Amino acid sequence: MENYYENLITDIKHNISEDKYTSANTLIEAELAMPYIPSEFEPQLHLLHKQCQGELRATTKQKKYDEEDLERLLFASVEEATQAIDILKGSNIRKHLQIVEKYLSKEPHFLIRSLLIECLIDQDISSEIHMDYDGLDVTFIPVYCELPQFQDTFNQAVEQVVSYYENENPTFLQMCIECMIKEMYFKMPFSLGEDEMNPFIYAILEYVYRANSDIDGFNAHVLEKNLANYSGYTLLLDEYDI
Repeated sequence: MENYYENLITDIKHNISEDKYTSANTLIEAELAMPYIPSEFEPQLHLLHKQCQGELRATTKQKKYDEEDLERLLFASVEEATQAIDILKGSNIRKHLQIVEKYLSKEPHFLIRSLLIECLIDQDISSEIHMDYDGLDVTFIPVYCELPQFQDTFNQAVEQVVSYYENENPTFLQMCIECMIKEMYFKMPFSLGEDEMNPFIYAILEYVYRANSDIDGFNAHVLEKNLANYSGYTLLLDEYDI
C-alpha cells in the first residue's frame, strides 16, 4: 500500500510541476474521498490539495468567465471540461443551469457527467435536471440525491468488503474500495438499492480479482462467502472499459 501512495504523490507532484493543477486536484480529491487513508500520507495530501486549490482560485480570478467561455470549455476536451467544473464549483451553479443541462442532454462524457452531478448535489439544486444517461432520458432533482459516501446501502457494502480483507489483504481491500467509489460516482444520480448490494459486491470483487489475474482466487472467495447466487450486476467500470 505504501508503494501505491508514494506513486500517487509522485504523480500529483509531477502534474503540479507542469502547472496541471486541475489534473492534480482531481487525483487528490478522488483519494480524499476514500474512507481510509494511511495517517502517514494524509497530511501530505491535504497540503498538496491546499496548494492546488490556491493555484486554481488564483487562475480563476485572473479571468472573468462568461457563459460563452464556460460553454466552450465544457464542450471541449475532458481536461478543459474539468476546468469548467472547477469554475462552476466556485460559483453559483444556478446561474449556469442552462449550459449544464445542455451539456448533460446529449451524450455527456461519463466522468464529466459525474462531476457535474456532484456539483449540482453539493449546491442543493432543487430544479429538475434532464439528462442523457447512456442513451436513457433521465430526469432528477439533485437536492434529493445522495453522494455515494452518504448512502447507507453503499456504506454497508463497504463494511462487508472491509470484513473480508481488512486483516489479510489491506492492499486488495483498498483497490476494492476505490473501485466501489468510482462505480457509484459513475452511477449517480442513482443510489445503490438494498437488493443490489450483494450483486454489486460480487461484481466488484470479480472486477478486482480479474484485474489481478486471479479468477481462481475469486471463485474460491465466492464459495467461501456464499456469494455464488449474486452474479448478474453489470458494472459501469466494465461498460466504460476502465
